[in-house]
Amino acid sequence: MENEKFKIFNSGFDLAAGNTKSTIDAFRFWQEMNSEIPGIFEKIDGWVSHSYPNHGYLGKPWDKGKTSIRGYEWELWELKNKFKVQKELPIFITETGWPKNQLTVNSQKSKAKRVILGKYYDEATVANYFKYAFENVWLKDDRIRAVTPFLLNYPEPLFADFSWLDKNGEPYLQFETIKNIPKKSWWPEQINKFTFNKIEFPPFLLTQKKYKGIAILTNEGQSILGEKEKFFFKVINADQGIEVSNIFLEKGELLKPFERTTLTFEIKTTTQSGEFNFGWEGVGDYKIKVFQPTFLNNVKFTLWQKIIKKLRFW
Repeated sequence: MENEKFKIFNSGFDLAAGNTKSTIDAFRFWQEMNSEIPGIFEKIDGWVSHSYPNHGYLGKPWDKGKTSIRGYEWELWELKNKFKVQKELPIFITETGWPKNQLTVNSQKSKAKRVILGKYYDEATVANYFKYAFENVWLKDDRIRAVTPFLLNYPEPLFADFSWLDKNGEPYLQFETIKNIPKKSWWPEQINKFTFNKIEFPPFLLTQKKYKGIAILTNEGQSILGEKEKFFFKVINADQGIEVSNIFLEKGELLKPFERTTLTFEIKTTTQSGEFNFGWEGVGDYKIKVFQPTFLNNVKFTLWQKIIKKLRFW
C-alpha cells in the first residue's frame, strides 16, 4: 500500500565498473532493470549517486563525465534521453570523495616522521579538492539535496585512507575545511505543522492592568520546533490602547513531533477603555473589552440595589 511519508530511491552504482567477469556496466544494468520492470525509473522519488573522482580516486574536482564527481549529471542525462524519464529527480550523492595517503616512517636523519608517497593525494590536496568540489560544484547545483562523502569514521586498515577521523577521533584536514565553509541551510525538507488547541484569556480586563494568558500548542509535523531558530508568533493588528506580547518557545525549549506544550503571553491595558482587536500572525484574531474600575463599581451597586428590592418585596 502506497504511503506518501515514504520515499523510494535506487541503490548507488559504481560508475567506474565495466562489463567484466565480475562486474557489469551501470547502463547495461539499467537496461536489464527496465526490461524486467518497464518504466521502473519513473517509479522512484529521487536518485542516489556514487559520484567518485575515478579512475583510482585520482580525478580532479573540475573534471566532468561519467567517472567524475559530476557522474550524477551523466546518470540523469542517460535516464532522460535513453529511458525517457520525465521526472525531475532530486540527487543524493551518498558516496564520493578522495582517499589520502596515510603511511609514515621514521626518518633516518631525524626523529621526525615523513609521509611515504603513496598512490593517493596528500592530506592538504584532498582537503583543497573537497573544498573546490563543494564550493564550485555541489553547493551550486539546486538538484543536489545531500552529499555524504565516504567516510566519516573508519580509521582501520580497510578504509583508513577514506576516514575523516583518525584512531583517536581527531579530525583530518578535510573535516575542518568543509566544516568552515559558509553554507546555506542544510536542513532536509520537512513538514512543518502545528495546532493551537486553546488560546485562553479573560473576556474583559480593567484599565492599567496586566494579565498572562496561555496558548496550548501541539506539534503535528516532522520538524522539531525551536531547533533551527527561535520559534515565535508575532503580534499583528493590535489596536492602540492595549499591549500584547508575542507567543514564543523559551530559549532552548524544543517541541518534538506529537508533543504538546503550554506557552504564555501578556496583555497589558492602558488608561483607555473600550473594545480592542488583536491577534498573532498565523494564529488568529481576537477581541477583548477593557473597562474603567468605576464602571464595575457601578455595576456592583446596581446589582445590589436589585437584590435589596427583591428582599423587600418578599
